[in-house]
Amino acid sequence: MYRLDKKAIAHVLKLDAKGFLDYVAKTRATICGKYPVACLLGCIKPAKGELLKYYTSADITGSDYSVAVGYASVLFR
Repeated sequence: MYRLDKKAIAHVLKLDAKGFLDYVAKTRATICGKYPVACLLGCIKPAKGELLKYYTSADITGSDYSVAVGYASVLFR
């Protein structure tokens, strides 16, 4: 899960809307709000993204990572 999320987050940090959507389509990653995220990435240039925090629900609950949800907090300046 982290590997999938890490690559999606990399596209977000680069403000790469097309790469982000292509990656989500290719991997079938279930990212809630993928289209609003892509829209934001297209609207905020020239900015820089900084990952503030990433964790999964399994990190908190100790449950199985195969059914976990990932959360990323990104700051754009």
